Amino acid sequence: MLLYAVWPSRLDHVLRVPAFWQKSVAKVKSGMAGLLHSRSVAGWVALGMLNGLLPCGMVYLAVVSAVAMGSAQQGAAYMFLFGLGTIPAMMAVGFFKQWFSPVVRTKMRRLTPILMAVAGVWLVARGLMIQFPVNFSGAPTEIPLCHSPSLR
Repeated sequence: MLLYAVWPSRLDHVLRVPAFWQKSVAKVKSGMAGLLHSRSVAGWVALGMLNGLLPCGMVYLAVVSAVAMGSAQQGAAYMFLFGLGTIPAMMAVGFFKQWFSPVVRTKMRRLTPILMAVAGVWLVARGLMIQFPVNFSGAPTEIPLCHSPSLR
């Protein structure tokens, strides 16, 4: 997240996105653009499958979580539910976009890296503040809830 906040303005001349990656993303986007206006269920399914190939952190997180589900059916169900869960937000963006003038949208786009940087700093700070339990005696510690005689 922190890298994203600085990427557009400072790191673009040092770290360039490889040409093959740019071409791959452009190909996926053009395929999605064609399917976006499709009125068939097969087109929508193909659009959903191509969606997993776009560079989006939330989609990547969902794909990794789906892979960790244990079976193809559970992973497919997870991705289906993830897609259903994003529908209200995506529709809201499409609906409310017309209410904002191009000037406001440009200002919001400029604000995005700042919000990403704040979220990145917050997440790093939370990670650094984690306090791990320490057992200096060397004896194994049991979690009472897991080893309670009443649970056996």
